Amino acid sequence: FLRVNAKSVPSVAEGQILPMYFCCILRCSDRSFYVGVTDDLSQRVQEHNSGKGADWTAARRPVKLAWSEQHPTLSSARKRENQFSHAPIGRWALS
Repeated sequence: FLRVNAKSVPSVAEGQILPMYFCCILRCSDRSFYVGVTDDLSQRVQEHNSGKGADWTAARRPVKLAWSEQHPTLSSARKRENQFSHAPIGRWALS
């Protein structure tokens, strides 16, 4: 799900530019969910809806962004993605 485009947001420290990542959940047309990580939410949803995302979402279009969470590092976004991927949907904590 990761497509890194080096989208960045200004950092408070010394004018540095730091990449921002997102863990997100897409809701597919068959009411299933897809969990992933990206640095550009709107572009990635468009890619999934055009069939250029994962095979799972390509067969279940259209998809909608159901939830997202901002992360300062790719590693932290991936950790959150893994939490969702390994937990039953009823135990997901979306805050």
